[in-house]
Parts: sequence; structure tokens; C-alpha cells
Amino acid sequence: MFFKQNSMKIVLLAFIVVFIGTNSFSQDVIILKDDFKMEVNVIEITTSMIKYKRFDQKDGPIRNVAISDVKEIIYEDGTWDNFENRPSITPPLDGLPEIVLPERKKKDAFHSPGIFLDLMLGYSQRQFKSQYAILVYNPNQAQYQYTNYITLSLRFGNKWYIGKREKWRPGIQANWFRIGINLDPQDIGYSIFAGPKNLSIANIGMCNVFKFSDKIGLEANFTTGINAELDIDYGSLIPGIAISPEVKFRYKNLAIGLNYTRIQAIEVSSALSNWDILDVSVGFKF
Repeated sequence: MFFKQNSMKIVLLAFIVVFIGTNSFSQDVIILKDDFKMEVNVIEITTSMIKYKRFDQKDGPIRNVAISDVKEIIYEDGTWDNFENRPSITPPLDGLPEIVLPERKKKDAFHSPGIFLDLMLGYSQRQFKSQYAILVYNPNQAQYQYTNYITLSLRFGNKWYIGKREKWRPGIQANWFRIGINLDPQDIGYSIFAGPKNLSIANIGMCNVFKFSDKIGLEANFTTGINAELDIDYGSLIPGIAISPEVKFRYKNLAIGLNYTRIQAIEVSSALSNWDILDVSVGFKF
């Protein structure tokens, strides 16, 4: 069996923990000149008033606050407006239209291209034929050695989406690098430094985003490309091909994913090393 019952519990527990940790998020914040803070959804800014809804009353009434009473607004995407040093503006006279500032267009968290960064925790199995076994025995008769690891990985890349569909949009994904550190549960301290390391470089594939609402969506992605495994114990550098399908749950720019990676060794080395890796990812798209 590739994954034992206790190892699956570890992966499921890690998935639940990271899912709960991503449930906190922020909204627009209006800070008054007396430093009182209000969590709101800003609807419109005019020359004299700011119109908003209370964050805890999304279906409630539209409220107003005078710009002359506002110190600054911090928006949910991290941008901000400072009103502290602006001169007070007299409300428009009766019969004259009020000048409305241009509407602030928010960045599309789902469809816009961007850079992503994922932290991954998983469980893996390595199938390994050593140089000694291949030299002593007929390579076709040499037996694989199976070792299980806890795998920590960091992945960095880009996404580009194609077309104008709202509910589903395909695109291209490039994983510029993924570095994986494999920890032997029986000797974690030693394996941090001497255990096998995997580095996938410039893996290219497709990405798909399914938009369920303005905040919630789902990704289905697939990438493949070159992998290099460095094994200090055996003094070997083993080339291979990495194949990685994944599914991600999206909350705006945050994502929690379930990933499978198959690394197949290329038989140009005196040692052969194949991997099956199942991990959970927590990431952010900029």
C-alpha cells in the first residue's frame, strides 16, 4: 500500500488546519478623525460624502459619513485614500448636480493574470534502484527499494487566462520552480540535510478557473516538465520528468489545493529514482 491509514490521517488533518486558517479576511476600513474605525463596504465617494454599508449588514441600508469627518480609508486590496489634509467642500447648492468621483475599479481576483506562491506539505513514496544494485545484478532483475517520506515543498509561478468567459476561463500556468525537501520519519534531523531533494524547473501546462461567486471559485490545473533529484547519500544527480495534476479551492486570492505529483526517472543515470507525492498546498496569487 502506498499510503497507510495513519499517513492519510496526517494529510487530512493538515488540510483541515490550513482550511480553517484561511477563513479570516478583511474589508474596507473607514478611520474617522477621532481614530474610530468602521469595517464597511464602500459603495461611492462624492465630493462631500462617503456612502457605505456596514460589513455586518450587507443587506442593510446605505449609510453616509461626511468627508470632513474622515481621516482615511483602507481598502480590502491594501490601497488607501487620505482625507485628513483635504479642505472641506461645501455640499452642492439646491438645483445643481453633485460631482461624483470616478468609480474605483477593483482588481479581478480570479481572472487577472498574476504570480502565485504555494507552500506544500505531503506524504511521498520513493522507488529507488541504487548504482550498486544495477551494476551487480541485471538491471531488469534489480529490485526497487521503497521508502516513505514527509515532503515539504515551495512552488513559484505565473498564471495567464484566455478569453472573456465569467463562469469558466482556461489559461496557461508556468511553475518556474518547485523545490521539495524529503524528510524520513525515522530520522528527520539527518534527512533534512542528507535526504534526497527534488527541484522541478520551468514546468508548463494548463490552468482552469471556475467562478462560483465574486469570492469563491475552483481551479483545475495540470503541468509537466523537467525534474532534477539530488541525493547526497548516493552522490547522484538523477534527471526525471514531473507530472502534476491539482485541484484548488479559491477564496479570492487565497487558495487551498490537493496535488499529486509523479516523478519518473530518465534512464540516463546509473541510479533510478521514481516518486509518488500527494500533498496539500496553501497559496496566494498576487
